[in-house]
Parts: sequence; structure tokens; C-alpha cells
Amino acid sequence: MNAITDKPAPVEVINKIVHQKILADMERVRETANVPEKFIRNSMKSYCHDEVSDTDFAEIEWVRQFNFHRRAGSGGLAMIGTPHAQTRCMAITGTLVRNFIDARIMSLNMLVENPAGAREPTVLVVPNLYVHSLGGKQLTAWQAQTVYDVFLTRLTSNKPCVVYIENATGFKDAYGAVFAEHINTHFLKA
Repeated sequence: MNAITDKPAPVEVINKIVHQKILADMERVRETANVPEKFIRNSMKSYCHDEVSDTDFAEIEWVRQFNFHRRAGSGGLAMIGTPHAQTRCMAITGTLVRNFIDARIMSLNMLVENPAGAREPTVLVVPNLYVHSLGGKQLTAWQAQTVYDVFLTRLTSNKPCVVYIENATGFKDAYGAVFAEHINTHFLKA
């Protein structure tokens, strides 16, 4: 047990033989994915599992079925109002990287500042696509359009996204009905 969280210690699942290339270049891999090393090394269940009810969270099944969802043309996974979303986003990213999928975390600010870079990875993870409680300034109209353009381009390029949206109504108010419809239509919900 972890003395701080009263949760079981994370289970390391990285394999020295299978993941030899990742381990040999861990710092670059970790830096590119923008995720702490522990999320690449440890089982996703360490972060996305309810110990009390002994159930996995929806994102574990999404990762297990990733190739199916990608072939089906899914836009990705939207975590709406999900507790501990940032940790869960890092667990998703680390697991995909461990499975040799180019997944990268980009904050909303990073995405707005570098939309071309947001088009590169196979999976883009945005752990703060809409977080009203942080009290930041809303995006300008051109910034919201830039973000929507990235998501539309990624959908048509068959490159899924994982996003956290604090609440759907606020998201629709901030980004508009068209982008909200895009998320509702093309993303699985967790």
C-alpha cells in the first residue's frame, strides 16, 4: 500500500525484452510523450481502477480496444466531469506509448501555440480542453476555431484524441454548438 494515498503501489508492467527500445531511450520517449516515466512503466490499472468496487474505468477498455476504435474512425475518448482526469490522461498516454503508439499530452495552451505540432502524434491527449473551475480567460474566437480545426483535421486523418471536459454545457458555451456536436458525435464518453 502507498502510505500517502492508501492505494496499492503501482504495478510495473514494462518488459525489459519487449520494451528494450523504449527503455534504452526512456528520457526522449518520456519527453516526447510529455508524461512522467512512471506512467510508461506502470499498469494503467494502478491509476484507472476503483479499488472499492473492483471495477476498471472506461478508459481502460478504450485503450484495450484502441485499434478497433481507430479503424472505426472514432474521434477518440472524451472524459466529461471525470475525477482525477489529469492522472488518468497520463495513464492513457503512458500505456499507449508502452504499446508503441505515438501518444502525446499537450495542454490547451500548447495546442493553441502550436497547432501544427498537435497534428503530429497518432493520439493527442488534451487533459484540459475545457476546465472552467481554473478561472482562466476564455479562448478568443480565432483560438477556439484553431482548436476545432485541429480536432477536425485529426478526425479526417484517423488520429484519435483523448480530452477532458469539466462539463458539457460550459464546453458548448465556450467553443460553440458545432464543436460540441463534433465531440458528441465522434467521441466515446468516459
